[in-house]
Amino acid sequence: MILIVVSLVVIIPFYIVGAIGMFAIVGTGPGNGPPQVNPAAIVGFVLGMVFMISFASLFIYVPFVFAYQLVTDRKMGGGQACFMSFKASFKNLFGVLLFIVFTTIVSMVASILCYLPIFLVMPISFGALWILYRDVFGLTVQ
Repeated sequence: MILIVVSLVVIIPFYIVGAIGMFAIVGTGPGNGPPQVNPAAIVGFVLGMVFMISFASLFIYVPFVFAYQLVTDRKMGGGQACFMSFKASFKNLFGVLLFIVFTTIVSMVASILCYLPIFLVMPISFGALWILYRDVFGLTVQ
């Protein structure tokens, strides 16, 4: 729930800026003619928005990457797990970012291939996340 609220608070302003930016890019035509649009401006704007939203989403997700594992493995409460995940994620920021970027790219490629391969990639991604968790937090003895 916390992750969804944080995501909405950060990403909705990007969508508002994007809508305003699209209206700003579309110029007015001469007289009553159709608007004159520069295709390079639209492509640049769309790529910029995709990059900004992806960048924002990445840094929204990073602090919460280990929260589920901490709740299930260490029997922590949600708030405590989010705080511990935040500390551990930023202590190991490069490795966590590399993991997220790599699994996102692999998942996107699998999604492009008509979603069938995503069912093969998802279990591997979740397993790799547990391995990353084990490397960051160590094993618990029960």
